[in-house]
Amino acid sequence: MGLSRATFAKLSPYPYLLANLDPSDDAVAPARSNGRAPDEPRRPVANLSSLTHTQGSAVVRIGDTTVICGVRGETILTRNIPNYRAANTETELSEYNLLVPNVDLNTGCAPQFVPGGPPSVLPQTLSSRIYTLLHTSKLIEPDQLRIWHTRPDADQDQPMDDDDDDGAAEAEATTERQVVAYWVLFIDLVFISFDGNPFDAAWTAVLAALRDTKLPRTSYDADKEFVFCSRKDPRPLTMTTMPVACTVAVFTGRETDQPTDGKHWLLMDPDMLEESLCDESATIVVDCSTDETRILSLSKHGGIVLSPKALQSEQFLGWATRRWKDVVAAITVETTRDSTAVDTGRQIDLPLDYKMIYSGSGETYLPVTIFPLARPSPTLMVAGMTLMDSLADTRWDVVISGTGLPQSLLALALSRSDKAILHVDPNRYYGAAEAALSLDEADEWAEKHRETDDFAAFSAARVVRASEEGLSSARTYSLALAPQLIHARSPLLSQLVSSRAYRQVEFLAVGSLYLFRSPSEASPLPTLSRVPSTREDLFADAVIAPRAKRKLIKFLKFVVEYESEPQTDLWKPKADEPLTAFLESEFGLDGDLPSYVVVLTLSLDANISVEAGLFAIHRHITSMGTFGPGFAAVYPKWGGMSEVAQVGCRAGAVGGAVYVLGTGVSNVQPQSTSEDGDEADLEVTLSSGVTIKAGALVEDGGRSSEPTAVVSRLIAVVDSSFSSLFQPVIEDAPVPCVAVVGFPLGSIATADGTASEFMTYAMVHSSDTGECPAGQSVIYLSTTSTPTSHHLLEVALSSLLAASSVEDKAPRPLYQLYYDQAGDTGSFSARGRVGTFTLPPPHLAFPDVVLSSVREAWDMVSTHDSGRAEGYMVFEDREDVVDWDDS
Repeated sequence: MGLSRATFAKLSPYPYLLANLDPSDDAVAPARSNGRAPDEPRRPVANLSSLTHTQGSAVVRIGDTTVICGVRGETILTRNIPNYRAANTETELSEYNLLVPNVDLNTGCAPQFVPGGPPSVLPQTLSSRIYTLLHTSKLIEPDQLRIWHTRPDADQDQPMDDDDDDGAAEAEATTERQVVAYWVLFIDLVFISFDGNPFDAAWTAVLAALRDTKLPRTSYDADKEFVFCSRKDPRPLTMTTMPVACTVAVFTGRETDQPTDGKHWLLMDPDMLEESLCDESATIVVDCSTDETRILSLSKHGGIVLSPKALQSEQFLGWATRRWKDVVAAITVETTRDSTAVDTGRQIDLPLDYKMIYSGSGETYLPVTIFPLARPSPTLMVAGMTLMDSLADTRWDVVISGTGLPQSLLALALSRSDKAILHVDPNRYYGAAEAALSLDEADEWAEKHRETDDFAAFSAARVVRASEEGLSSARTYSLALAPQLIHARSPLLSQLVSSRAYRQVEFLAVGSLYLFRSPSEASPLPTLSRVPSTREDLFADAVIAPRAKRKLIKFLKFVVEYESEPQTDLWKPKADEPLTAFLESEFGLDGDLPSYVVVLTLSLDANISVEAGLFAIHRHITSMGTFGPGFAAVYPKWGGMSEVAQVGCRAGAVGGAVYVLGTGVSNVQPQSTSEDGDEADLEVTLSSGVTIKAGALVEDGGRSSEPTAVVSRLIAVVDSSFSSLFQPVIEDAPVPCVAVVGFPLGSIATADGTASEFMTYAMVHSSDTGECPAGQSVIYLSTTSTPTSHHLLEVALSSLLAASSVEDKAPRPLYQLYYDQAGDTGSFSARGRVGTFTLPPPHLAFPDVVLSSVREAWDMVSTHDSGRAEGYMVFEDREDVVDWDDS
C-alpha cells in the first residue's frame, strides 16, 4: 500500500538511500529516497507582500521547507550612533549594524523542535551566515539607507528635506547637506515548516523580502530632532546584486570515517533525511545577473571529499547557475497587487507579530497557529482587533467545530476542495479527545475535568505528584490523552499516503506485547512474559510448553484465513459467544493459554466475542512485517493521534481554511427554505457572540447521552527508560519505542482483595516518542471503569514497576494523571446540513469506523459537488515533488 517503502526508508534510511543511489541494475538511473535525481533540486515557490505591518515580506517554500520573512524598517539618528563618523562611507552597514537578521525555528516546524526547549545552535548559525552574506555580497548600497537633511541656512527655499533619489547628487552640490539618520532593517525569518537545506530557503526568503521592500519617504525636523515618515509614494529598495545560494550534501558509499574509501554522491538541495545521513556539505553563492558567473561565497562543512578544485568545477558551477535561474524566476514574478496583503478574494491581514490576537470578548486572547503555505494563499484570516468581524463578513461553505481526529481528517479530505472553511475549537489546543498536553497543560486540564460526569468525554481527573524532583521542564513532556496504536494494515495509513499527508508524520515501531504474571511460589516477584504472535516467536519461546505451542500454532494458522471456508463454518455459528470459550472448545487452549491470545486483541473486555476477537487478532498477525521485520503496528511520534490531527488541520490550512482556537459554536439557527426552494444558509453563532453564515456545520457531540464504554486511565511519568522492554525481537528489526503489557483477569487486586474483573493494559512509551525527556518513560494504563478501577490502575502501575525493578530497586513514578474517558461508537449522523460526530471509541488500537464516519461527513458537505466521489483522500503533490511511490 505504498507506505511500506517510506517506512523502510525511515527505519533503515542509510541502506535505503544507498540502494537507490547505487542500484544493482545498471539500466536503473540513480535516485534519492524522495524520487529526485542527485542533481535535481526542489522547485522554489515565492509569494511576495504576504504580511502587513512590514515594509517588505515574502513566503518562500522549497519542498517542505517553508520560511516567512518580514522586513521592518526603523530609523536611528546619527547622534545616537556611538561610533558614527561622517567620513565613513564604506563600512556603514556593518559598523552601525544597519542590517539585523534574526532566524526563528518555530515550535512545530519539525519534530525535533519541541516547545519549552533551549534555543538551538542552528538558528544562531543561520542568522550569522545571513548577516555575513548580506555584507560581503554588498547586496544593498549604504546610500539606500541614508536619510539626508539640508540645513535651512544653506538654502532657505529648500524644504526640511527628504531622502529622495537625487540625494547623493545634491550632497555633492552643497556641503551643507548631511546624513542625519539611517534606516535600520530588521530582517526576521520564521521557519513554519522544516525539511532540510535551511540556509538556501532562508536566504531566498531574504532576497524576496528585500526585493519587496518599500521604505517610506522621510523628512527631518531639525528643531524637534525627529524624523517624520510618510506612507505616500514609498521608495523601493534597490538591490545591487542577486546572489543565490546552492547547497549540496555528500553521501558516502559506506559508513566510515574515511569517506573517500568508497563511492560518494553529491546531493543537490538535500532534505532533512539526507542531511542526517551526510557528514559533509558545501554551499556556493553565485551572481549570474551579468554576462559572467561570479562566485561570491564558498563554504564547506565537515568531511574530506570535496576539495577546493571540486568546489570550483564546471559541474558544481553549472548546478549553481541553474539554481540561480530557478530562484530568480521565482522571486521576480511581477505582482498586480497594490496592497501589501495577500489577495484571494477577501482581505487577509497577517501581522508579523502574530502570537496573540484579540478575541473581542472580555479579556480573552486567542493563540494562533501558523501553518506551512503550499501556494500563494493565506492560512489564517487575522485582522488584528477585527478578526471576528472578518469572520462575520464571509460566507463559509462549511464550519467545522472541534479539532479532534475525525474533524481533522475531514479537514484533510476537504483541503483540495477550494471551499471556504472555518475550523474552530473551544479549546486552546489542537486534538480535542486526542490532544497531547504538557505537564502544565495537563494540570490545568485535570482541574477543568475533575468533576464526576457519566456523560462527559472526560471526568474524575486528578493529578498526583510525588515531588518536583526528577521532573524536567513542563514543556518537555507531551502526554497523550487517548494513545492508540495504528496497525500496519489500517486504512488510515493508506489514506495518509494517498492524501500525501504522511510526509509530515514520523511513525515509530511498536514492539512486543507482554503478559503480566503475578508472584508465585516459583517467582516471588511479578514477571513479564513476551507474547508470541508468529510461528517463529512460538518456536523461540522458552516459557510455553511444547504441547501448548502446537495448539497455539494451530490457532494462528486458523486465524490467518479465518474469513475463508471451511474456517467460517467453524466460528460463525459461535460468532457472538466469548472468545475464551471458543478457544477452549475448538483448540483446547486452557489454563494460561487463552490469555496469550486475548491480549493480542488489545480489548479491555476479556469476554470479547468470537467475531470481534478473531478480527482483531487477524489484523495484528497479518500486519506483522508489513513495514519491516519484528513489528505489526506503528505509533506517531510527538503525541500519537494528536500529531495526526494536527497534520490534518495543517493540510486544511494549506488549502486555505481559517483556524481559530478558543472559540466554539454556541447556537445554530434552524434551517429554512429559500424562495427558490433551496435550503438557506445556516446561521451559526460562535461562543464569542459573532453570528456567521455557513452552508454546512460539522461538530462533535462533546457529550454522550448513553456512552457505550467508559474507560479509566492513568498516565504515569516514570524515572526509568525500561530498556529491557525495547529490544528488537529479530535481526534487522528497528528498535521499538512502544511496548504493551496486558494484565489478565484477577492478576491484580486492591488492598481489600477486590480482584480485577476486566483486562488492564499498560502502554510503555520510551523517550524516543518525544513524549518525555531521555532517561524517563511514560506509561499509559487503561481498564474498564468500575468503582475500584482507579485503585486497580494504581496497583497495576506498582506491579509493573516491581516486575521491571533492577537490583531490587523499582522505578519511581514522578507524575500521575488519573481520569475517566467516555466513548461512543464514533458514528456520524446528519440532520439536514448539520452533521455530528459521536464520541470516538476509547480503543487502544485505532478503530477503522472513524474513517467511515469521516467519509459520511465528507459526503454530506460535498453533496452538490460534481464528481465528488473521485479523489476522496487521493491527492497529487502540491509542488513538483517526485515520490518513489509514483515511479
